[in-house]
Amino acid sequence: MRWDDTINAVLGRLRSDTTLTDALGGDRITRADTSATPQIPGITYQVTSSRRGENEETVFTRWDLRAPTLAEVVTIEEWLHADLDRTGMETLSGLPMWLEHVDAWDVPEAGAGVVQRTVLFRFRVLKES
Repeated sequence: MRWDDTINAVLGRLRSDTTLTDALGGDRITRADTSATPQIPGITYQVTSSRRGENEETVFTRWDLRAPTLAEVVTIEEWLHADLDRTGMETLSGLPMWLEHVDAWDVPEAGAGVVQRTVLFRFRVLKES
């Protein structure tokens, strides 16, 4: 099991959520990359850390949400939570995992005409036998 398998499984869930993709205006979920200007509205993500334990691998992720209005950012964040903050273990793309919200905050340095929030999620994936 590798962290990239986890991210691909999570992205598969998000991209199959038509309510989320409609709120974004299409598939606007991209890996954070300094060479590309983030789409608005849109989501950029990055893996902030991953660590392997005896029975599971934990992947910490950061999701930056951008939209022209606060109402749009709130809607995007609600759908992200609906997909990625679950009460029990689920299987995504064959990987048994727990999906959990960790933290969130406003980004006051966002450019003019853009509202931005950062949301952190943790994915704990059971190791394969």
